[in-house]
Amino acid sequence: MDSASRLPVGYVTIGLKPHHSVAIKSIVTKEDGSFVLENIKPGNYLLDIIAVGYRLRSVPVILGENSIN
Repeated sequence: MDSASRLPVGYVTIGLKPHHSVAIKSIVTKEDGSFVLENIKPGNYLLDIIAVGYRLRSVPVILGENSIN
């Protein structure tokens, strides 16, 4: 979501990686900014959000045994 307009940003590259490592999954979001990453093992990850005209944003993500896959 764009912080100024509060509107979704589409076609953003999402990368999921273990902390301080290379991406294990990458996907481009839909026009409305939504995305799904499937079949991810439980663990601690960083979700990198990359879009043209925006700064890279990394968000910590913890997936447990009961996370939706």
